Amino acid sequence: MMRPAPWGELSLRIAEHPLFTSFASHLAAGRGRATRLPPAAAAWVFDLIAEQVGRPVVVVVPHESDAFAWLESLRLVAGEGVGGYFATPSLSPYQEAEASLTVRAQEVTALADALAGRLRALLVTPRALFRRLPEASGLSPVRLARGDEIDLDELALRLTALGYRRVDLVGEVGDFAVRGGVFDLFAAGDEEPLRLDLFGNEIESLRRFEVESQRSHDELREAAVLPLALFPEGPDSARRLARVLADVAGEEPGRETRDHLATLADGGQFAGWENLLPLLAPRTLTLADLLPDALWVALDPAALAAEVTHHGQRLAEEFAARREHQRFALEPALLEHPVEAVLALVEGAKAEVVPLAAPGEAVDFGVLTTDLFHGQLPRFPNEVAATRARGERLLLVAPQERHAALGELLEGRDVVLGRGGVEIVTGEVERGYRLPAAGVAIYGETQLLPRPMARGKRGKGRFGPFLATLRDLKVGDHVVHNDHGIGQFVALRSVGGPGGAAPGGDGAAALPASMRKLAGPATADNEVMEILYAGGKRLLVPLARLDLIQKYSGIEGIAPRLDQLGGSSWNRTKSKVRTGMRDMAEELLKLYAERQLARAPILAGSTDLERQFAAAFPFDETPDQADAITVVLEDLGQSKPMDRLLCGDVGFGKTEVAMRAAFRAVDAGYQVAVLAPTTILADQHLEVFTRRFEGFPVTIERISRLRVGKDLKDLKTRIAAGKVDITLGTHRLLSKDVEFDRLGLVIVDEEQRFGVAQKERLKQLKKNVHVLAMSATPLPRTLQLSLAGVRDMVVIETPPKDRMAIE
Repeated sequence: MMRPAPWGELSLRIAEHPLFTSFASHLAAGRGRATRLPPAAAAWVFDLIAEQVGRPVVVVVPHESDAFAWLESLRLVAGEGVGGYFATPSLSPYQEAEASLTVRAQEVTALADALAGRLRALLVTPRALFRRLPEASGLSPVRLARGDEIDLDELALRLTALGYRRVDLVGEVGDFAVRGGVFDLFAAGDEEPLRLDLFGNEIESLRRFEVESQRSHDELREAAVLPLALFPEGPDSARRLARVLADVAGEEPGRETRDHLATLADGGQFAGWENLLPLLAPRTLTLADLLPDALWVALDPAALAAEVTHHGQRLAEEFAARREHQRFALEPALLEHPVEAVLALVEGAKAEVVPLAAPGEAVDFGVLTTDLFHGQLPRFPNEVAATRARGERLLLVAPQERHAALGELLEGRDVVLGRGGVEIVTGEVERGYRLPAAGVAIYGETQLLPRPMARGKRGKGRFGPFLATLRDLKVGDHVVHNDHGIGQFVALRSVGGPGGAAPGGDGAAALPASMRKLAGPATADNEVMEILYAGGKRLLVPLARLDLIQKYSGIEGIAPRLDQLGGSSWNRTKSKVRTGMRDMAEELLKLYAERQLARAPILAGSTDLERQFAAAFPFDETPDQADAITVVLEDLGQSKPMDRLLCGDVGFGKTEVAMRAAFRAVDAGYQVAVLAPTTILADQHLEVFTRRFEGFPVTIERISRLRVGKDLKDLKTRIAAGKVDITLGTHRLLSKDVEFDRLGLVIVDEEQRFGVAQKERLKQLKKNVHVLAMSATPLPRTLQLSLAGVRDMVVIETPPKDRMAIE
């Protein structure tokens, strides 16, 4: 195979090196053991082994992080698409909770790619080896092609059996929707969903479409739809499972067991029922049965065996606990492969990589991780010289768009670029390594500089806010049209084809039969949302204009009055709101005029130390969080005092934004005051701030009523002398006896919960400093100040990965 430069040339050096040939010969003789070969370097070595023997490798790793490091390195040296990950189940088979459709899609896609021979490496953890797997035929895709004749009802039933779910509007993997002659589907392994336009029962066109705009593109001839379930689901499977479980349950099953049996007998399901479906299969397989030709690799066999044993013990304990409390539970061996079978897979691996080994017991590749140079870039030229003195090449791995900036940075420190110095190559690697067998030392960009802020994928613009709520929209829910006011959602439908809605603004109900042929087949391009208004009038809104509509949000339990389509009630409502806002304007402007004229310290950045602090954030920033950080740091760089309200649900990352601002202030030589309304919240902030600032030259203290006497006096003296960088506290921090030397930033959590006296003192503090207020639920007046533009506001709406917004 052709490898991207310079990895092809270096791979030849590895293949010819005595260490590699010795290890390969041991493998050919039956078993090979290697040491001092961390996951990133092992990925390269075993990819060459797989290439030589013409067989894929199944790599069992102790932890998920090892799998990701392996796959990251494999992408670097061999390109995209040659490695896969059979995801570790996040739930125990005894947990009655629905598995993530995204995780299920990753499982099935990885297995299907491995069975099709598209992978050279499949990564698994011990937990994944416990899974009972179907025959290869159970993972066969459903094939759809232009010109095929299909029955939509039968296709819907088949997809349900494959683990897909029917929704009103497709938004994520696992969804399908039927609207007239349009069938939308987001299949496992696909980047975008699929749209089938039908004329009668014939598939007239197959196209991809964008989730946010719902607009289609890229005509296809055919498509393959992988199953989302390892074993068939649906009502038929539920009823069969009820009969099987009835035999196992005994003569006097418990109440929970009886409830589950009744649900299944009716063709229904309960959370976690998919864990029982292997009971319906004539036989189940291990991963080794499914991939008989693969070469198995065990990374740290001792750690793997410990993980296997631990999981077996945990399952046994869960089973015993459920039985003790008369909960529904089957023997662990009925749900997953037994511990002995999984241990046999690990112990039977032909290749082992061990952390340490006595001389002669393993091939010692002598790989070492390369150093970090955060804040110590002046040392890097010495490292370059040492690497060249050893006769090794030095590769710096970075995204293509970062090459120019890195080149300028290194040349400014008299580092030679190119084969005789530092070679900058395209890719991503978290932590590099020295591989003597290749004569190379690899560095990731983030080993020299903190990684750039992760921005995440952006939405497509104006459709995003509405579609986020539309996916939860039900028939009968109220919506608000920008021009026509409050109406009631009736349906999504097409304006052509049998049963199609009438085109036009007001929308009579349906096309007369005599006109249906003229309208042509139903397609997504003429789909509309039907909205009911007062007097029974209806409005049809094309999907392309869904940005005009939002889901109505009012007082729970009180239904709003529908507006008259074409009437004046909505315009009167908007006029009253405008008048009220004008009445507020004078008060609000007067309140903040003094602050607008004030001047605060300019807290400019960003330094190497600040970039290191950003890089130490252990998670990827969400798009909104990254925007909030940028906006707040820009505010701090101005002489106008920042007065910004930061809104977002609990757990959405407001505190990280505040800590970035605090670090900027401290790095610029100023002090920070962090105010919380309760002792518990102040203590939580102290714990979070202390952990986040660990390793950085920042002094953090907490002032409270529990600190008294000499301890309190010493603390106040240190604050007044500027020796405390960040001071946290409740209203005690607002006392007049607490004075700061160079206060530059005040961070207020849940400002609306402070009393009147505290707010008056806070106003004095705010006059010539920057202020960042955080709130999950701001009071109306606080919110009005922001919406009126007198007080700036930034909102974090995107949740972190795998976290949903609080309802």
